[in-house]
Amino acid sequence: MTCAICGGSAGETWLEGIPDHEYALPFVTTLVRCAACNVVQQHPLPAPEDLSAFYPSDYHAYQYHDSPVADRLKTRYSQRVGRRIRALIPADGAILDLGCADGSFLAALEPLGDWELHGLDINPEIIRRPRSPRLELRAGQLGPDTYPRERFDAIVASHLVEHVCDPVELMRVCERILRPGGILIGELPNLASWDARLFGRYWGGLHQPRHLFFWDRASFLDLGRRGGFAAVRTFPLLQPAHWAISVQNLLLARFPRLRRFARRGRLPLYTAAVLAATPLCMLQNLAGAPSIMGFLFQKPPIQRALPRDPRPGRDRERPDPAGDREVNETS
Repeated sequence: MTCAICGGSAGETWLEGIPDHEYALPFVTTLVRCAACNVVQQHPLPAPEDLSAFYPSDYHAYQYHDSPVADRLKTRYSQRVGRRIRALIPADGAILDLGCADGSFLAALEPLGDWELHGLDINPEIIRRPRSPRLELRAGQLGPDTYPRERFDAIVASHLVEHVCDPVELMRVCERILRPGGILIGELPNLASWDARLFGRYWGGLHQPRHLFFWDRASFLDLGRRGGFAAVRTFPLLQPAHWAISVQNLLLARFPRLRRFARRGRLPLYTAAVLAATPLCMLQNLAGAPSIMGFLFQKPPIQRALPRDPRPGRDRERPDPAGDREVNETS
């Protein structure tokens, strides 16, 4: 094995023989942990052109408009993320949502600012049904030439980084297409969470074969630095979905006939399990082991050099005490 993150050659099998618990696609995967950087990854990794086979037509992320209640909750959550973005970028800035589906997240941001709203998704069918005519959606995977340099003020990667074949390159491309001072914001599963430790091969965050990489807080902050971001931080999010999916995975493994009741990868008990798990999520967040980590990475702003001191022996540029300082890494 050669680690796709750090290039290390030493690793050990973490889990093997993991099926697709949610959609029963005919894939079985093995996960290995790199001894050098502690990142867990699929081995072997799939080719980028093979990724689309992992996403069935009834994939849950493509089913935004499932019910009026669910739509309202998702819109409120999207707008909460939007308000965080609004505090950090210009009111007329440009935002890119990676893994945008039909643009529902972007559409929820429309009332919050006069932003340019762009989206990119691997599924060419889903982007043909944009949620709003104001959105500019494209099909494909992000590469060095997909967008011009310094094009965006913010990039959103919500549950995206763990789905790509080369996360380091993803970070570098995001840093390249962000304007100075721009932000990369998103969320992903936490390998060090209580639910990951408790459920093991049935953990909802595994989401095999679609999740290719897994990080804890320290290893993910390292990924941000490898991508060129100077200010990096993580924060806990209240998200009980992985608890609910973990219980579902365990039930489906024990009682396969229950699968006939599943709809869009979810059993009827899913919503009740989400509600029941919410107090557990609150506790694990307080304990510093959240199920889901939010992250905020910032591209270094343009640093203006201070004028040189003309006095003899004092012609060195004085360092800016605030320059290139890392944001507190709180979890």
